[in-house]
Amino acid sequence: MKRIIIKEEYCIGCRLCEIHCLVQHSKSKEIIKAYKGEYPKPLPRILVEEKSHLSFALQCRHCEDAPCLEACMSGAMHRDKDTKAVLCDEDKCIGCWMCLMVCPFGVIKRDATGKKIASKCDLCFGAEKPVCVVNCPNEAIVFEEVKEPLPSAEAVKPKLLTDKLLKIKDKSEYLIIGNSAAAVRAVEAIRENDKNGSILLVSDETHHAYSRPMISYLLGGKVKDSQMYYRTKGSPNDFYETNSVETILGRKVIKIDTQNKNVVLEDKQKIQFEKLLITTGCKPIVPEIKGKGLHGIFTVTAWDDAVKIKKYIDENKVKKAVIIGGGLIGLKATESLLALNEKGQDIKITIIELADRILSATFDKKASGIIEDALRKNGCAILTKSTVEKIAGTKAIKEVVLKTKKKIQADMLIFAIGVSPDISLAKEAIGIKTNRGIVVDDHMQTSIPGIYSAGDCCEAKDMLLNISRPIAIWPNATKQGELAGSNMSGVEKSYKGSFAMNSVELCGIPTVSAGITDPPKEKGYEIMEFEPPETEDKAEHKPVIYKKLVLKNNIIIGMIFVGDIARAGIYTGLIRDKVNVADIKENLLKEDFGLISLPKEYRKHMVSGSGIEV
Repeated sequence: MKRIIIKEEYCIGCRLCEIHCLVQHSKSKEIIKAYKGEYPKPLPRILVEEKSHLSFALQCRHCEDAPCLEACMSGAMHRDKDTKAVLCDEDKCIGCWMCLMVCPFGVIKRDATGKKIASKCDLCFGAEKPVCVVNCPNEAIVFEEVKEPLPSAEAVKPKLLTDKLLKIKDKSEYLIIGNSAAAVRAVEAIRENDKNGSILLVSDETHHAYSRPMISYLLGGKVKDSQMYYRTKGSPNDFYETNSVETILGRKVIKIDTQNKNVVLEDKQKIQFEKLLITTGCKPIVPEIKGKGLHGIFTVTAWDDAVKIKKYIDENKVKKAVIIGGGLIGLKATESLLALNEKGQDIKITIIELADRILSATFDKKASGIIEDALRKNGCAILTKSTVEKIAGTKAIKEVVLKTKKKIQADMLIFAIGVSPDISLAKEAIGIKTNRGIVVDDHMQTSIPGIYSAGDCCEAKDMLLNISRPIAIWPNATKQGELAGSNMSGVEKSYKGSFAMNSVELCGIPTVSAGITDPPKEKGYEIMEFEPPETEDKAEHKPVIYKKLVLKNNIIIGMIFVGDIARAGIYTGLIRDKVNVADIKENLLKEDFGLISLPKEYRKHMVSGSGIEV
């Protein structure tokens, strides 16, 4: 397995690698046309960083344990089965920017001028040598075999189970309840260690494994049904076939019998297991409000929700929609309806939020204000410090009545207050400890040996708050699923903890947030902020940019980036690794901050081994 290796001591900062990389990824393949004649302008996939006398080229190291693969919500980031390179499928990329947020090298870029998709090194796929290697005049970039190659494609390819074994549905060595991110990664991890053990997956949804974060994109018409499926390249079923997984879809598990090691389905069928994984995810919070059972009232956390909402809009010619909740779910629903408006609908949207601002759980007041302004410019009404007392109508919703007695006309309402871990099965099972979520140890095992849990339904270590709590985000679910699957199949791995992080683009404004973003005003926290100075030319359009870092004892514990999210993954890495940034603090929010700005020993620690070496 060959990889690009960077030799810092030989780099002279000539940027020929950048130039030739840009040309290689242009349409014309000609330098003048690429730089002056093409729009959108192509992006180089390699980056040269310079500081004082130091310079080196930086590109994707195609990590063995690539965080972008775990974070990608659409399945666009994938590992090529032959070269093992980490590639981005442009047709599947939805521009969620989670890959950019978790890349500790800051080498994944946001292609803002083109399709608004992620841009990264593809090793000049198919070429004998990447162009950056060919055109480096000083051999600072070389293409060599790495010392620790990944397993070959053949080595990890699972053997198909016999037809007789595949037909057994009343007993399984590995039984998985759920069918989303954690379940998918658990299956892959099991198959890396156990090629022949029987895996049975049970889900109350009829759909094959799909990406839940893409539900809002489906509702807004930004993706098709075929793009919703996760880890598939052909038919929706190929993930299960490739990994020899038997499925029971559209049937609900109603009981876990921990003493007899079986589960009971809604039709009373019992299924024995040796190891059980609970990945039941979250359920939407629906408050007890008079009138909530009227037609035209929805939640939006499942594929079928999006289908029902779109059908209702079309059949009832919806013109006024109320969204209760101004958090991420509510704003993603808002973005969906705005996207429908761009396609010809004319829906007036009102957002009702109990807190004093939208996105209060992830942003501070300044960042929330930027998004509020953008939403209002797009025609949305926002009512904060407000709550709904009742929903009025005969058969269908006609209006909502606030506690202030103010009435708002509505043809449709979406509850988007939030979600809570779905722990109902575990809570009723004998011996499984639950709190807000299903309680697990560092191996993702519950209080009952042989029974595991992963994803949004469990609570695990928050490395910043030093408590166990549910953190319902996609990267956590995939990592926990991987660890659960490994431990279930005999390979011991421990969960090191995580922290909250979110990446979303709203009204064309990319945003990321991570960790503790709005700490209490008490001694010990240090706030660093950056906003570009206002231009004297008021007519000149400048994108809104706001950056904030939260530090404690010279360690970054939180961040908010709005408008400019370049290299956000470097900061996420500094949070995760708890790096003391006292010596580089003055550079943290400078425009040229990058990997080269980090302490030398930390930089070497990050990029040593197979891949980039400095």
